[in-house]
Parts: sequence; structure tokens; C-alpha cells
Amino acid sequence: MDFFRKLIGLLEKDHVWSEPIYRYALQHNELAPLREWLRHRDDFLAQCGPWLDAKPIRIDPIERRAYEHLEYSPLINQRAHRLGADNRVANPVLRGQYEALLRILAHKTALDAMDDMSIVYFLFLQDRTEEALVRFATIKPEALRCLEDLQRCEHEGWARTLFMRSKAIELFCHLLKLLEQDEGFGAPEASQVTSRGVLRAQRILKSRYVSPPSLDDLAREVGVSRSGLCAGFRQLLGKSIFGYIQDLRMERALTLLNETQTSITEIAHAVGYSHLSNFTVAVQRRFGMSPKELRRNASGVDTPQ
Repeated sequence: MDFFRKLIGLLEKDHVWSEPIYRYALQHNELAPLREWLRHRDDFLAQCGPWLDAKPIRIDPIERRAYEHLEYSPLINQRAHRLGADNRVANPVLRGQYEALLRILAHKTALDAMDDMSIVYFLFLQDRTEEALVRFATIKPEALRCLEDLQRCEHEGWARTLFMRSKAIELFCHLLKLLEQDEGFGAPEASQVTSRGVLRAQRILKSRYVSPPSLDDLAREVGVSRSGLCAGFRQLLGKSIFGYIQDLRMERALTLLNETQTSITEIAHAVGYSHLSNFTVAVQRRFGMSPKELRRNASGVDTPQ
């Protein structure tokens, strides 16, 4: 157990990911490395449903980019000439997004304010104003005013379309305000501190990705907690700190392979890999081919390792 913890600590310090080693977190019942291992198991997470909030892992479809809020133009509503007795969404893209949202919400035991805002947004797009008002009444009075304006709208034709789009933007601003206050980022002030910390960390890692600081040292250097920095990276950049470092290393490695005749071993050391085998695995995983194959495809000239 002590050996496993020390080994994980060394891997985290050097920002090295090893799936076989992290897998032992299951055997040792170590929660932190278990979470990191599960984050990389897309095949397993796909079987857990679109949303999950459990102690070992949290699946957020927006964070994992499995779902996103979209704007729609034009909006095709069957307002003037309804076909059949039932309401239906004529815009197939809008219908698909709405159904995707409902599938996600079906996995939750309770809906939060963000969920209610998303539902209101889609009800509004479908001109189901009364239902939207009922749902929205429990959220924010200032946002409710937008829907009340819609209910009193007397415009017709293009003027009505412009009015509804302006209110959609206003509602979207309220949605963004709630997003800033989401518990993952805290209050707006905390969000600004975290955002600045993430930007400073980006600059540090761009200049030191070959030998990056540990997570604890990096967090202290930018003035943000370790957990806040990790969460900020995922929320702002859509990737972990380790993933960001890997991107920098692979981008530089690709440039050196394509534009120089430096040996592959030297390139591995130049981008932060002490062992050629680890570098080869990383390149293979990223680009689908070995470093030698990448260089051969780029120049048609093979060079010794």
C-alpha cells in the first residue's frame, strides 16, 4: 500500500500517466488514483449513462463534451398551421438536442437551477410559454420578467421574430450567470481568480512542459488551490493539466520529427521523456503511428534512433 502511494506520488509529480499502474487503485481501494483511472476509461463511462454523480467518479455531459447548448436559426415552429392534434418540434436538430437533454435529466434524482433553466430555454424555443413560466417561477424573478414580456408580446411577423431572439439572448445571459455560480467554480469573484490562475498556469507550462512543476508547486505558484486549478483546467480548457502538458509535448515532438533531422531519442529527451519507449507509446497513442512512421510520412527519409 505504501509503495503504491509513493509510486502514484512520483507519477503525479512528473505528470506521467500509466494505465496499468493506476489500475491497481481498485485493488488498494485508493480513491484519488481510482478517480484518475476512471476518467480515462471512456469505454466504461459510456456504460454508466450520460450523467452520474458518485463518490468514485462524476460524469458531466457538458464537461466531457457529450452535450452542449446550441443556438438555432431559423426556428421553425408550427404556429400558424399545425399538422395533427399533437405538438411536435419541426426543427430536427432542435428536437434531437431537446431529447438528448431529457435523457440526461432522466438519470438525475433531482433537478438543480441549471437544469430548470435548460428546460425553460427549450420550452421557450417551442413557444410553450405557459409551461415555461410555471417552471421558471421558482428560479429567478429577473429571468421571469423575460418570459412575462414574451407572453405580452403583440408584435407580428419579422418584428415578433426579432423580439423573441432578443429575449432568448437575455435568457441566455441569465443562464450564464447561473453557470458562473455553479458549485464547481464558486462565486463570480472566485471564478475570476481561478480563471487568472489557469491562464498563468498555461504560460508556465508552455515554457516548462519539458520538466513541469508538480501540481502542488504549480498551484502555489499561481495562487490557486490544487483542486481548484485542476477543476479550472477541465472547465475552461476541457482537459486535465496532464492532458495539456501532453498536448504541448506532442505538438513540439511533431514539429521536430517533421522539420529536423534530430534523432528520435534526442527528440524524446527534448520534450520531456527520459525513456524512448514511453515517448514511442505516447506518439503512437496520439497520432496512430510510431515516431519513425511519422517522420517517414513527412519526408520519405528514415533516420536512425
